[in-house]
Parts: sequence; C-alpha cells; structure tokens
Amino acid sequence: MAFVFRFFFDPGSGTCLWSASKEAEALYDYPVDHHLLPISEELRQRLDGLVLEFDTDYDWDNPPGEGKWSDEQRDAFWRRVDENLAMLRRELPAPDYEFRDETRR
Repeated sequence: MAFVFRFFFDPGSGTCLWSASKEAEALYDYPVDHHLLPISEELRQRLDGLVLEFDTDYDWDNPPGEGKWSDEQRDAFWRRVDENLAMLRRELPAPDYEFRDETRR
C-alpha cells in the first residue's frame, strides 16, 4: 500500500500537499496537513515557510497576473521548492510514499 500525494501550491490553501490515493486520503484527508506526516521538524518548518512564501507572490487584486516577485526571487523560490521536495522524498521514500510534482512554473 502506497500513500500517493500531489505536490503543488494553491494560494491561500495553507498546504502544498494533496492526497492522490484512497489510502492517503483516508489517513490525511484531501488537503494534507504536512504536520501529520512522519517527517522531521526541520522539514515541517521548511514546508510551512514555502507555503507562506508562495502566497506573498500572489496578487490578490489581479489573480491571473504574473505575481509580485522578480524573476530572481521566483527562481530562488523554485530552487528551494526542489530542494525541499527532494528532502520530503528522502524522509518518506518509495515504495511506501510517492510525491508527484505538479507545480506550475
């Protein structure tokens, strides 16, 4: 049995993980509170930071707009996303866990 998750950001949602299997949803619900996952406190804090940081780019007054960040800020953010997704996969490895990167860049 594998817990399968989608990894992406949705402005204002407070999460970056979403269940993609019946097993994951039964245990963690559809929007996943990553604090419930058996991961390190360091990774929990990193994911918290990414979720909060992502929301700072979103232009609530112009939702379809390009966001508020410069190209450099955006590139640095996505590098941190990649680093933390890799850390998540190391701490919760396959075949028991699967994380699908569905971020839109």
